Amino acid sequence: MIPLSHRRPAAGDLRLPILFLVGVIAGSPAARGQFIEATKLIPDTAVGMVRVPDMPAFCDAWKTTTLSRLAEDPQMKPFVENQKERARDRLRSADIQVGIRLYDLLEIASGETVMTWLPFSDARRPFAVAVIADIRGLRARADAAIEQVDRDLKAGGATRSDKRHRDEDVRIYRLKPLPGQIQIEQVAITVNDERLIAADRPEVIESLLDAVAGNADGPRLADAADFTHVAEQFAGVKLGDVDGKPSGVVGVQWFARPLDMGRVIKRAVGIDRGRQVDVLSLLERQGFDAIRAAGGQLTIGHAQYDLFHHGFIWAPPTTDADDRYRLAARMLHFPNSDAQAVPTWVGDGIATFTRLNWNLADAFWASESLFNDAFGDDIFRPMIDGIRDDEDGPRIDVEKDVIPHLGTHLMLLTDNQVPADERSERLLL
Repeated sequence: MIPLSHRRPAAGDLRLPILFLVGVIAGSPAARGQFIEATKLIPDTAVGMVRVPDMPAFCDAWKTTTLSRLAEDPQMKPFVENQKERARDRLRSADIQVGIRLYDLLEIASGETVMTWLPFSDARRPFAVAVIADIRGLRARADAAIEQVDRDLKAGGATRSDKRHRDEDVRIYRLKPLPGQIQIEQVAITVNDERLIAADRPEVIESLLDAVAGNADGPRLADAADFTHVAEQFAGVKLGDVDGKPSGVVGVQWFARPLDMGRVIKRAVGIDRGRQVDVLSLLERQGFDAIRAAGGQLTIGHAQYDLFHHGFIWAPPTTDADDRYRLAARMLHFPNSDAQAVPTWVGDGIATFTRLNWNLADAFWASESLFNDAFGDDIFRPMIDGIRDDEDGPRIDVEKDVIPHLGTHLMLLTDNQVPADERSERLLL
């Protein structure tokens, strides 16, 4: 974690008008002597989190990147505006609705800003979303932002009621239901000089305020074994140096419990596969629940790169066998190796180049149980035999003539034919 800053935020070209539909501004006298980081407030049941450690530094670093300058180019304006609209649509479709707008956070956050997803006991919508932001020194801006939220919500038909919790004023908005909507959504807002918390359920706000006051109702995320194990992987990561000075800032950190987060996303976007296979349940049955947690850290304005991401997946062994995992999860074998140069046969006109170290032969055979489970029948080996023996088939012996030649390197290249159209993208594996 990097030190918090209280400089005036420079939003600039980052002002994306992404809507959130619940806001809470919170803090407690008990916490004012020493500011409490959000991970010490969030329950350890959280399934995912995205954290900007220092919003002003994030904004300043972004402005140094080629991507920022590209976004400011007048010729790019139509594309940039289209991407902003798509971002808004995606957040709305993912049910990420917490009242305060993203560009407001860019202006009012003087330190860390966190979004987290939490499980919630509600069969219709079994999760909640919360945003927590440090606003120290920018209280006036925060007040102005939530007053605008108040006007916007009321203009949309919301009704407001106020309550007190932990000596903090909490605004609760009851939103006007959309046609055919059964569940009536709520938003809540409260403010003091320290922090903003945004959530789509008043109960979540109350729980966080309890934690600020030192009366948390259970363990916090900062103390969870999987979170601390992932966080430790980035503690020693050094930023690129220029003339002996660090370059770039830690712009974004994220943490997730993959299967749990996958279920939240599935419910949020309303995926219903009907009688088709439930992919998440399939993966869990096949041993992929070994993936306990994952996380990453994005450096912005790195000495060599606009964006530089370090990622880590925590999947401790579940068996004593050499392949570490059970059933199809045995395909999770990614050998470490030193970074290698891009092969000389890769031209300079490609759009993307991706390389992955993966034990492909072992992964192929490990997929047998996954394949059979998905189709509910033992068909993997008969299919391989059919490819070899069927007179109307390719007559290829996959087991002897293909799989033994697979190594541990997977490369993926994409490019676009010019002039570009909806069919111009090409892919090579």
